[in-house]
Amino acid sequence: MSMTASRLVATLTTMACALALPAANAIGSPAPARSRAVSAAAENCPEDTFCVRDTQGHYAHYRAGSNDVRAQGLKGGAVWAWNRTQSTWCIWNQPGRSGDDAKVRAGQQGPTGMTFFALKPAVQGICW
Repeated sequence: MSMTASRLVATLTTMACALALPAANAIGSPAPARSRAVSAAAENCPEDTFCVRDTQGHYAHYRAGSNDVRAQGLKGGAVWAWNRTQSTWCIWNQPGRSGDDAKVRAGQQGPTGMTFFALKPAVQGICW
């Protein structure tokens, strides 16, 4: 996806959330964090997405990852993940995919054991 298309998707998603449309109606990813706490229910984490929450319950979901989840409203980073994709994802405890990393396997859900700021799908099982 080109940078222009990515920006358009982010803008449309932000507009959908601002209009209080359900996340399933938002196009693409990343989706901005909701302004309220949400449950771990499947309707809050669409299939084929990587969903995250912060300690306040703010939520975002991704298809391509993020270099800094704070840009999607998770100001203190994320601490919980649900990988509803078929791929392993990598998380990093520093923005820009730096610092310590950990893997979240396909189907894994729950606390990650670390606060993380960056995430993306692994490439052939490798975090880089």
